[in-house]
Amino acid sequence: MKDDPGSERAIVPGKETIRMLRRAATWRFKDAEILRLGGRSHGAVYLYGYCVEMIVKSACYALDDRDPFSPITEAVRDDVARRNAAELGVDKPRNHQLVKWSRLLAEMVLKHRTDRELSREIVVQAQVVENRWTADMRYRPSRLSPGEVEAVGAAALWFRRVLSRYPNKIGGD
Repeated sequence: MKDDPGSERAIVPGKETIRMLRRAATWRFKDAEILRLGGRSHGAVYLYGYCVEMIVKSACYALDDRDPFSPITEAVRDDVARRNAAELGVDKPRNHQLVKWSRLLAEMVLKHRTDRELSREIVVQAQVVENRWTADMRYRPSRLSPGEVEAVGAAALWFRRVLSRYPNKIGGD
């Protein structure tokens, strides 16, 4: 089955590729939807957040002209973040700093496409997610209203739909 993670090569930390990140983002979004529909809102928001993080990072790597099948090692991740942040005048993002990665992506979009509306909306949608999501959610429960869960799900869906419109440089496979 094409969308089943078991039918693909496992994603090994330090061996991710743009293509693998995009596929994993699709899987996590689908898992989040199942959790949300099953009333497991905490787990849904946790996976929506990772979905968005993978989409944003894979878009940054794609806009940096990385090969979709080349490994994104820790050194590559750091180089892309450091070099582009310095060139574009934004804070260098680390690990799970979703809004910082999104600001970097927004500036990279402006550099390549001069699309101010898309650039602005990337940051707005990332803030919706980051206001309710952290990687540390795995360690502690959270109280999220149904509206907050819907907002995070809608933002994740926005990233999937909008960024995949630019398959050659941004978004899905």
